[in-house]
Parts: sequence; C-alpha cells; structure tokens
Amino acid sequence: MPRKLLPTLINMLKEIGLGAIAQRKIAVLNLLREIKKKRPDYTIIDIGGGKEKHVDDKFDFIDACADLRDVNHKDVKHFRGNINDPYLWEEIKQYVEANGKFNYCICTHTLEDIAFPSYVASQIQTIANEGIITVPSKYRECCRFELNNLIRGYSHHRWILTVKNNSILAFPKVNLIEDPFFDVIAKKSLPINDELYILWEKEIPFKIINDDWLGPNPPTCLEMYKRELSVTDEDNK
Repeated sequence: MPRKLLPTLINMLKEIGLGAIAQRKIAVLNLLREIKKKRPDYTIIDIGGGKEKHVDDKFDFIDACADLRDVNHKDVKHFRGNINDPYLWEEIKQYVEANGKFNYCICTHTLEDIAFPSYVASQIQTIANEGIITVPSKYRECCRFELNNLIRGYSHHRWILTVKNNSILAFPKVNLIEDPFFDVIAKKSLPINDELYILWEKEIPFKIINDDWLGPNPPTCLEMYKRELSVTDEDNK
C-alpha cells in the first residue's frame, strides 16, 4: 500500500481542483474505506461531519468525529462540541498526544459555515498528517438561488473561500456589498465547478482578506473584493 492516499504536496496547498458538489469527497471516502480494510491501524478523523448525507456508511470506517451533533455509532470516538471552541481542541489534542496523530482528516463543507475558519484550519494541521478540505466554489457562492434570489450563495454560509498563491483566502460574505462584478463570477458557475477541493499535507496556509477588516469604507472594501476575488488559483483549473 503506498504511503499516500492521494497526490499531496509538502508544506503548501498545491493540489486543488473543481468538481460537482461532493464528487471528490465521495471519491476520497471510498478510497479511505478500501485503505481501512487493508490497514485497520490507519486512523481517520472527520471535522464537522456529524451529519452525513453523501456516504451512508462513513462512520463504519472512520475513527473519530468532532461535531456538535450526535454521531450515533458506538465505535466512533465522538468529540462533541463547537469546533470553534479551544476547549474542544484541547480534548482532541489530549487524545492525539496519547494515541498519535490521525493519518487523515476529512473536513468537507464546514469551514464556510463557521465563525472562525482560520482557527479551525490551524488546529486541524496539529492533529492530522494530511487531509481534504472541500467548500463551495467562489462561482457557486456568487450565484443567486435562495430566498427569491435576494442574496448570493447559500444563506447559512459566512464565507467565500478560494485559493490564491497557494493559500486559502477567505472573504466574509457581506450581502450589503453589492456590485455587477459578482454576476461575472456567478456566470461561470457550472455543476462541474460548483465545489472546490483542496488536498493538504503538514500545513494549511490560511488568511482572511485584509486581515479580517472590512474597511476603511464600503467603496474601498468593494474594490478589494474585486481585485482579490476576480483571478484566483481556481481560474486555472
């Protein structure tokens, strides 16, 4: 069995791509299932995936899950709590200190939902050797399809996430910032590019646009979004 599950690169986010929603996630989970059959000692943790709708038997082959919601599987170590909470990560780290790092981490359709994605990304890299992150693509998050087209993207998502210069770059979803520029990105949305996947190893470079300051005024903020979001690493995929 090769050491790598998928082609990942050391010390940088370089293996990224686009696909249909959950396409790469399902492929990775199927591969993890096969790895687990051959190597029962291969350890897998899921961050934020307590509610699974894409693969029925995920909890039959993963070892641990961190989520507020019930997992309801006797063989899964459940770290129950808010993944934004440092106390929950202390519990996970104590487990890792006693048992070793997880070999693989699944974090799919989670970072865009939560208040502090940069914090969670920084913690994931301390408890696993490598993994996959998936989020809706910038194209999908700029579309209008909910609440009678009143807002862009998914109504419960807080962030537009992309990759730029080998780093995850996060844009707060501020629906009061509006411009036809976002329609240009939305027109590129297709079922085959509605999801962004990122394979990582060792570290997850992550930054929030303008160091998480939406200022100094709305025009400047809009220009910053237009400049930084218009051309990203996704556009080369």
